[in-house]
Amino acid sequence: MLCREPEVQGRERSAKPRPRVRAAPLNFKGTEGGVDTHGTMRRTLHTAVGVFSWALMLALWVVLVEEGNIPLAAFETTGGELAAIAAGVFAVTAGWIWHNVRIYRRKGPRLMGATKLPKIDDDRLGRTLKWVIPGGIHAARGVNHLVVELDGNLKTYRRER
Repeated sequence: MLCREPEVQGRERSAKPRPRVRAAPLNFKGTEGGVDTHGTMRRTLHTAVGVFSWALMLALWVVLVEEGNIPLAAFETTGGELAAIAAGVFAVTAGWIWHNVRIYRRKGPRLMGATKLPKIDDDRLGRTLKWVIPGGIHAARGVNHLVVELDGNLKTYRRER
């Protein structure tokens, strides 16, 4: 596997991993200082919806059987199909986990996000960007409303007047 780092471009990567420098932990949306602020509630809600859905399906099957609308042989066919689907889902999930564990063992844990800085000189279409805000792009992140003006090949960002 060829390295993508400029200083070792074209040379083979050694099988032995290099020591990594510890960086600040990743901060994803919904986290504050590494503490998950949204995940617990979302996980609880997803679990409740899942349990309710399975309970509803089971209750509807019981109603069908009690009313005599479905023969017992249908359970055998349905049970076999559900078992095959469950085995398939389990196999795909186990394979995906195995694949990701192999990648983790080879590369090690992620220690920081991407280091590529955003381009602030031009946009994707090649237009020159001009920041008419004291503090430039860093101050623009704190502004609630930006006005974008296009004049030929110049794109100007400013505060609303």
